[in-house]
Amino acid sequence: MERKTKGSIGALFPNTKKKNPKAPALLGTLRLDSKLFDALMDIYEDHGDVSIQVSAWINIANDTGKQYLTLKAQLPWDLRRSDDPDEGFRFLADLD
Repeated sequence: MERKTKGSIGALFPNTKKKNPKAPALLGTLRLDSKLFDALMDIYEDHGDVSIQVSAWINIANDTGKQYLTLKAQLPWDLRRSDDPDEGFRFLADLD
């Protein structure tokens, strides 16, 4: 059974089968969740090209002890922000 993850998550591992110096050092997959995919499709239809922000964390595999990168894909920060620039600060009014 396939494990469900929250968000668009992936991982990169060392390319242990690298035989060519131009081959990638790391290989992996990135699974896009439907929410991000739909947002990317909307942006693509409106603008023709799409940017994705990718974040990475260094982790150690429990079974092998080897390092790998966990990835998270999301819309760039400026596209995730609301159209209302004051929306993020409204909670401060409640901190009397």
